[in-house]
Amino acid sequence: MGVGVSGLGSMPMWLSVHRGGGSAYTVDMSGEGAVHAHSVSALSGALTPINSQPSRGAGPCHLTALERFVLCANYAGGTICVLPIEASGGLGPAVEYKDHGTTIGSGAGGHVRQDMAHPHQILLDPSGKYCFVPDLGTNKVHSYLWHPDSGALTEESELMLADGAGPRHMCFTPDGAHAFVLGELDNNVYVCSHVDGVLTVVQTLNSLLPGTEHATAGGGAEIIISPDGRFVYATIRGTCAVIEDPYPTNYAFNLIGAPARPPASQPSCVRGASAAVCACGTHCAN
Repeated sequence: MGVGVSGLGSMPMWLSVHRGGGSAYTVDMSGEGAVHAHSVSALSGALTPINSQPSRGAGPCHLTALERFVLCANYAGGTICVLPIEASGGLGPAVEYKDHGTTIGSGAGGHVRQDMAHPHQILLDPSGKYCFVPDLGTNKVHSYLWHPDSGALTEESELMLADGAGPRHMCFTPDGAHAFVLGELDNNVYVCSHVDGVLTVVQTLNSLLPGTEHATAGGGAEIIISPDGRFVYATIRGTCAVIEDPYPTNYAFNLIGAPARPPASQPSCVRGASAAVCACGTHCAN
């Protein structure tokens, strides 16, 4: 059965459903950037627009809906923001804003796409105490202390990755002790220890099988971990990687598979209650 969708704007790029299930939020990369709030029909799943707010930066590409706030990363604008969720499920104007570097030349890493900051994801760690932002342009994962009462973010630490890594997305083990950061530009998975908002790289794993070609502009797309913490799934333009994690006995990871897929497709990961699936199809991820 089809699901009605409206009010997404001309370039919707990410959707996050509120944990209560009654509202959902999308980013719109068109124009100056916006975040749209929608009510969700309990019967059909159809989305009905509630309202919209500016994303405080161009090219919003990712957001995370929390209990009282929505976190938003603006790829083209080089910024992140926090918007409050109102009683109606709609959004109020941003209450927090961080500039990672909005001028040309403020990036790092050496790749042509690292000319300035390009935040690509924003999420909390499993404890809910820290907010993390992989930034392809600064070549860093930025860490903030999260203040759930006010929506404020306090700068905590920064992890600089290898030149040209281009961190895109990341995920955590269920206990939050380790994180996995996927480099879009070098296709590496950076395994990090995590203590009180500080990440430290403990292993670097190439996500491509020997002889696999990848897009010259960057191949890494999405990365998730299975609910039991045993496997990490990374999608790469050109292939999809499955990484074995002998959690929790040790952290020596191995690339164990890469399913075949059409060369022009852009894969994404979908995690359910007990499984993770790599979906391979043209432009099926942001």
